[in-house]
Amino acid sequence: MPLIKKLITKLRPKGILWEFFQRQLVGALAAGLIIFFCIYLIWPGDMDLEIATAIVLGSPVVVFLSSWVSWYKYLRNLKQSINYMGRYILELKRGNLNNRLDIHRDDEIQDLGERLEELTKDYKQQVRASQKKINENKDLIARAERSC
Repeated sequence: MPLIKKLITKLRPKGILWEFFQRQLVGALAAGLIIFFCIYLIWPGDMDLEIATAIVLGSPVVVFLSSWVSWYKYLRNLKQSINYMGRYILELKRGNLNNRLDIHRDDEIQDLGERLEELTKDYKQQVRASQKKINENKDLIARAERSC
């Protein structure tokens, strides 16, 4: 049984876009039911089965598509920014301090990027200070060896 659970966990799609898709689908179905019941309560007389079916099936589709189209571009850009920051962090981990994190957003991701830039700047200063100390120590050692 644990093997099946692991397999399902690995095969299950993940990520921002997938999470959004799931939430939008549930929201669209809920909106469709709410719309259906509102129309059912307002509709004079008996509701025709074809109209009820069109409302139940159509309204979630309309809600889902309209919200998906409007949010997809935003979420795709968000995902790209996060992936870009992840690659930037990997480069820092490898010791590449010359990259510049260039994110142009007006949200928390921008703030996070600026903090990463500050962290990189501080790290560069620490590396320079360490290199300066190493060079000073080399000079001291060389002088000490010459004086002996």
